[in-house]
Amino acid sequence: MKFDYKKIIGSIIVILITTFVVGGTLWFGVVNAVDEKSDHIESLESQVDVLTDIYQKKVEEKKVKDAEEAAIAAEAALSAKKATKKSTPESSTPEPVASEPTSEPTSEPEAEIVQIYYFYSPECGACMIQTPIVLELQSEGIPFAILDVLANPGYIGQYGLTHVPTFILNGHKEVAVFTKQELLDFWNTYK
Repeated sequence: MKFDYKKIIGSIIVILITTFVVGGTLWFGVVNAVDEKSDHIESLESQVDVLTDIYQKKVEEKKVKDAEEAAIAAEAALSAKKATKKSTPESSTPEPVASEPTSEPTSEPEAEIVQIYYFYSPECGACMIQTPIVLELQSEGIPFAILDVLANPGYIGQYGLTHVPTFILNGHKEVAVFTKQELLDFWNTYK
């Protein structure tokens, strides 16, 4: 049997050329698809960066706005307090009365009266917002020891205070301005 080597080699060359052309075309298509996906991913990453920057700016603006509103509220409360003191010698709003804790801590927790220690300063803007809520809850039966840190600076070291308003209940210390509900939750959680 005689082989026509020229035809066989020609066929192999045609097959190889076809494979390279088709393979190259396929490879070129894959490369283009990958490039397109890479461009799309880069575009999405860029959009995410822009949106993240916008979000961070909005968060900062909100913090500044909240701080300004708190400062304005504290200023208004201070102005109202000063105006009330100037217009009438007796204030119609009850001032917080510094009261001593009703019992000293003992080794028997059931022997002591559970109460919230509320440390405040009459000059503190946040305390001016917090104190009416404390007085309201106290009138509703929640036991508070209302303690003025300016009148009794020894409380600062004794209780490890760093800021006011500060609440301590059964060893749990919170430095915060609470809403009425949050203060009730604090009471119910730690009493």
